[in-house]
Amino acid sequence: MDKPVSTPGALPARPCGRGAAALARSLLVRCLLLASALVPGAAAAGPIELQDDASFKTRDGTTVRATVFRFQASAVRMQVLPTLGLLPEGTYQRAGLSIEDAVKVKALAALSDGDMLIANGGFSGAKVDRPLGLVMSGGNAISLPDYSMQRGDPDSACPALRVDRPRRSGVLCVDKQGQIRVQHLDTVEFESCVDAVQAGPLLVEAPGRNGICDQPTGDRAYLRTALCTRATGDTAVVVTLDPVALFDLAKWLAAPAAQGGLACAAALNLSGDSSSGALLRKGNQRAEWRKFGDGSFPLPNLIVITERAERTGVRPAAPAR
Repeated sequence: MDKPVSTPGALPARPCGRGAAALARSLLVRCLLLASALVPGAAAAGPIELQDDASFKTRDGTTVRATVFRFQASAVRMQVLPTLGLLPEGTYQRAGLSIEDAVKVKALAALSDGDMLIANGGFSGAKVDRPLGLVMSGGNAISLPDYSMQRGDPDSACPALRVDRPRRSGVLCVDKQGQIRVQHLDTVEFESCVDAVQAGPLLVEAPGRNGICDQPTGDRAYLRTALCTRATGDTAVVVTLDPVALFDLAKWLAAPAAQGGLACAAALNLSGDSSSGALLRKGNQRAEWRKFGDGSFPLPNLIVITERAERTGVRPAAPAR
């Protein structure tokens, strides 16, 4: 019987995992390291956690399926990127960029060599590549806040609807320390934001109150994307796979975890319907993208979450312009 061939620096030819109690601790550790090195693509789990089997019930008992992406702000970098500048000069046709087409943009894929999540951002104006409301990217104001108001109805059964209120009442703000905040338009300090996008309405208002009235009419069901911050310090992006009214989505987001909810302290409705969607890549740049939701309608901006450079060794770069 042939003897195992030894090479300089090779580990002893002993079976890993057999007679572990008799092996020295150092040998066991070396065996584990060798085993992980022999598995193609083996790596520690990244900071973006995926739950692709979430669901909740609406007021009428309908089941709504949803995908939830969770992450700690300290482990990722969140950016708001205008789609106008994501393709090389001369190739952009001023038609916005959809979630499903974003997977083809090399400048986006190169932003990080670790976990990466791309979600739809805010609303568009008269043209799909022009944002409606505040957009800040890298400390630069791309568009100004929208202070247009929706008139109140004095006869409404909901007190919040009796008064005039902003049409897009919430702002997602990422500060210089990378902290992620969801705030009301009237309270956000714009100078503290490096990246920001205005959208709305606020689905959950701090500290964890459902911000949507239960209306018999007017709250139509669409595919939705929402961003939620929690008292535990983590953030969640939610993409519904079935149409849902704002009230039902907000109720689930605000509900405690013990009741099957996400326990959001604050949550913001982003653009929805056919623009709602997300792309997730777990691992390095060679990993496959997975698409969630529709994501076929072009957008003026994207929310991009990348793994911090401390873990991947690759510092997120500015996209090519």
